[in-house]
Amino acid sequence: MPVSFRIFEDAALVYVRYAGLARVAEGFDAFTAYLMHPDSRPDQRQFVDLSAVTEVEQDFMRLFQFQAEKAAAFMAGRAPVMLVYYAPTEISLGMARLIQRSWEGLDGAIVRVVTEWDAAADILGLGAEMLDTVARREV
Repeated sequence: MPVSFRIFEDAALVYVRYAGLARVAEGFDAFTAYLMHPDSRPDQRQFVDLSAVTEVEQDFMRLFQFQAEKAAAFMAGRAPVMLVYYAPTEISLGMARLIQRSWEGLDGAIVRVVTEWDAAADILGLGAEMLDTVARREV
């Protein structure tokens, strides 16, 4: 599956990984599955790994609709959710910046885009080793 996620309850972290062609529908399906997961919590930080994205579906209307759905879900929590997008390539960085812009003016999330692994670990308050461990586990 091009989009997968894994919840790490002990770290209050969700690791999301996109690979290959990033399609809005698949992202939405994975997010819906996350919301229905018994370990899903509104205070979990989201680490979105876009490093394996090779192409991005160019359906901006659906992308913004998807982000609106995410915003509605995240705004149900008491505090904004932290979303960190790891985008080390030109393709993934373009995708992450577009997603970041879709959150402008909304209160449900704090969105950061990074191109360096260590920067993601710092923002999430995790050691780089912990982030390495999370990313290596089967998702």
